[in-house]
Amino acid sequence: MNERIEKLLKDYPRMIQERNCVAREIASFRGVTAEEVIESMYTVHTDGERVRTGGAADTTANIALNYKDKMDRFNKEWFEYLEVNLRLVNDEIIFFETALSSLSGKLSAIMRDLVVEQMTWDELAVKHFISRRMIGYYRRKAIGELDRLYEAYNKRTIAFMLS
Repeated sequence: MNERIEKLLKDYPRMIQERNCVAREIASFRGVTAEEVIESMYTVHTDGERVRTGGAADTTANIALNYKDKMDRFNKEWFEYLEVNLRLVNDEIIFFETALSSLSGKLSAIMRDLVVEQMTWDELAVKHFISRRMIGYYRRKAIGELDRLYEAYNKRTIAFMLS
């Protein structure tokens, strides 16, 4: 589990960036246009070795009858996918930040500065009046506590799913 915590510590800025990107994508969502749907429907699709018997008239009729439904369905599904993606990333960030805030003693402030504020070890040493060696000690101790918090979270999640 320590590997997961190490990965979260490292990936926190990327997760924030991903959340912001998806949120902006949702805010400016336009979906696919009718022209894009028609173009995708007009391209000839081969079905393996089978020879197609329909001509251009069949394709045109199919496009005329189905493009609006396909466009609406695709846009709805894509928007829902973006919303789920945003919720998952946001939930992960919120739990991680809550876990950081729940660390004991000085660990919370030090880890918040290290991970959220992206301070260097030298900046941390100056701000918190500690040595780089103590930062390493606090970091290892925080990883142990975070590991226990995530283990409890996983147990609660599993218990809920099995109930």
